[in-house]
Amino acid sequence: MQPPPLACQVCNKPAEVGYAAQLCFVCRTTLSKRPFPLWIKIAIILVGIGFLYALAEMPAFLVASIAFERGQRAEAGGNFETAASEYAKAVEKFPGSTSAVARLGIAQYRAGNRDAAVRTLRSLAGRQAPKKLTNEINVVLAEMQRRDPGAAPARSNYTSSGNFGPTNALPLDSDTSNTDPKAVSTWQQYRSPSGDFTVLAPGRFSEKLSGTPSAPEYSYECKSPVGSFVVKRSDFSKEQQALLPDFSSRAFGADREIFFSQVKESQIPLVGQQVKERSVGEGREIRISASGGEIVHRAYLFHGRFYSITAVVSASNPNMDADASRFLDSFRVADQ
Repeated sequence: MQPPPLACQVCNKPAEVGYAAQLCFVCRTTLSKRPFPLWIKIAIILVGIGFLYALAEMPAFLVASIAFERGQRAEAGGNFETAASEYAKAVEKFPGSTSAVARLGIAQYRAGNRDAAVRTLRSLAGRQAPKKLTNEINVVLAEMQRRDPGAAPARSNYTSSGNFGPTNALPLDSDTSNTDPKAVSTWQQYRSPSGDFTVLAPGRFSEKLSGTPSAPEYSYECKSPVGSFVVKRSDFSKEQQALLPDFSSRAFGADREIFFSQVKESQIPLVGQQVKERSVGEGREIRISASGGEIVHRAYLFHGRFYSITAVVSASNPNMDADASRFLDSFRVADQ
């Protein structure tokens, strides 16, 4: 005599034979089609949008950095027309770069395009520049005034105090620090509008809010000829975190998969790349090194806020490793 069939653990109907879990056909089918948690889908979409936006901007700084370097080589070789053309490409991507704008104006003047040089050099009004670059601009302005006093901007008079004198001065402030000629400006500390974090960067950040009221995402980006620097923050409520066991590990895992996916889809040239991963304090780091530059990504989870920090630096930057580390290591989260 055969024993009676086992009962389903859900509905007590006869369970199917041959399975470890005691379930009937209907319950087994229903449970196998359980939908993926909505909050995980939302989190993946939000992080994916952030990485897509950041990586979409990466080619811009690479193009500008390459163009700036080509302009320097052409200028050093006396080919000022080519230099002006290359510098113009860099300025198009980074109009806030004092060094790139100044080099464009000087190259335009040396190439004989004095009208364009006047317009370019006048756009430097109110900016800061290293003393060496300021003196070079003054030489060009002095030559322009001798040739056509009415057309050229007034010459800048540099004083011993480190500022321009008020008489006949081009409104261009001088910074006597040893600034890299490829840098947009000196490194300075940035504090987010909400005060939740601070970080050092070689320029100003643009800020963007996306996502939904229940799942906001904040993006802060600094584009500079020395690199592209991005901080992103996604907020998760306690209820959202409680929906999934081991939320922290799963969040870092999803971030890692999305990062590699976006790097692959970005089509950034990474010939001979090497990938290294490690723990950094309470966070995670992924470093992709290649002949063309470096992409370093870090992720942290603090008080329900997930931060992703990415530095993209070109090999044409002689301080590539130092600039990436300076940005990433300076990141601080305020106590909540």
